Amino acid sequence: MVRRLSPPKSLGLRPSNRRWTSAGVYWEDEVSGMPQRIAILGAGLAGLSAAWGLVARGYEVEVFERDDVVGGLAKSVSYQGFTFDIGPHRFLAPPGSRVLQLVQELLGDDLRVRQRQSRILKDGKYFDYPLKAKNLFAHTAFATNLAALGSFLRSRLRWHLQSPPDTHFEHWIVNRFGNALYEAHFRNYTTKLWGLPPTDISADWAAERISQLTLWDIMQAMLWPTRHPPRTSATTFHYPLGGIGTIADRLAHAIQKSGGTIALCTAVMGIETQAERVLAVRWQDRVSGQEGRTEVDGIISTLPLPHLARMCSRNSDLDPAIDGLRYRSLVLVNVLVKREWLTGDHWLYVPDDQYLFNRLSEPKRFSPQLAPAEWTSVCAEITCDPGDTVWRADPDVLLERVAKSLAQLGLLHMTEVGGGFVTREPHEYPIYTLKYREHRDTLLAYLGRFANLQTIGRQGRFQYNNMDHAMEMGLAAADILSENPASPVFTISRNKE
Repeated sequence: MVRRLSPPKSLGLRPSNRRWTSAGVYWEDEVSGMPQRIAILGAGLAGLSAAWGLVARGYEVEVFERDDVVGGLAKSVSYQGFTFDIGPHRFLAPPGSRVLQLVQELLGDDLRVRQRQSRILKDGKYFDYPLKAKNLFAHTAFATNLAALGSFLRSRLRWHLQSPPDTHFEHWIVNRFGNALYEAHFRNYTTKLWGLPPTDISADWAAERISQLTLWDIMQAMLWPTRHPPRTSATTFHYPLGGIGTIADRLAHAIQKSGGTIALCTAVMGIETQAERVLAVRWQDRVSGQEGRTEVDGIISTLPLPHLARMCSRNSDLDPAIDGLRYRSLVLVNVLVKREWLTGDHWLYVPDDQYLFNRLSEPKRFSPQLAPAEWTSVCAEITCDPGDTVWRADPDVLLERVAKSLAQLGLLHMTEVGGGFVTREPHEYPIYTLKYREHRDTLLAYLGRFANLQTIGRQGRFQYNNMDHAMEMGLAAADILSENPASPVFTISRNKE
């Protein structure tokens, strides 16, 4: 049973009786206390967190979600007694943060701490990820190690003396790791993941997602291979017993118990605007085909940024920016395996070109409840473009091809495969092209003119971030709407040292 949540004081959630005026500013309605009506577009973690932050303050909130379940990319899917997430998920909220406090209150003892293990499976050899110098040099000949070390040292010296520009992804990696490590561990996987050469990808992607080896890491691995393991990142994480979608499910239940409405299977078809305000949401029930219109006092959107801009604008000058922002799609092949365990890893990166998938994860490693006894499962992630041959491929063909590849890698026997299914997500990864920032800023600047509209989340900000960042964005959007509507929406920097 889900208990009803009261707004904790530490979250800053308190009732509000503020309403929008026609000029787009607030006034206090001390007599009637009538709540303003806010539409949340999308029931992912960002949208649900915003909805919770508002209903806890007394706002009238309706969430529109085109899927038949909540969670967005952080949902879980059940199939024949198995549970699969949309690829591997880790909940990494900092200790003491309001996001972690909220999730802990929602899940209680169902939220567990896991010790992370992830590796790269390349040419039949396993490498730790994040990259560890000791492990990198253990699998190759001494002469090759010396060449890689020399490449690394030259790149670091050049970086410190000349400060070479990070024009694109390849430059960022070579400037910090050297060309040898770039060719061995980054070029193929990056090209496979994005369908683009690394020279066409912004350096921002590397800066946000890749932990750096230090010179001291390298020297320890070469000279004292058994001493002091190098630093790594996020060795532990939180995970719900019933799958990552449990967070969204509990949030949704709490929102509804507090008076909010969540309309599933309801696609947003358009947004009506006038001057510098949004006035209404036009929607369609995907089951019945019924169309409707809901007048609103404000909108918080998690829709893909170019889609939202197209709905709000009739300005053809925005077309280059709208067309310039693209998302990489994801096909997930979920395989049932008659075996207790597959590997010791939560997930494996697979850069070799002969395999269709980029990454493998084993849900049971995250929680034993995600597979029946004496069974396990594998989720194979395949990135592609909307409408291409992989996106349109027959599920049975994909399942057979993935199963044969898993057998070829030595991870299972074909006789252990007990079936499976395929899911598809059209907007998984924002593609950081060389001009993505310019296009993104153009659209955000345009949407910023609407005083009662905010766009948040991975899709809404066109910013690759984690679940806790999405939830913090949602809570911050609720803060801004209720406290200071003129403030810009909260954005999280993902840059690492």
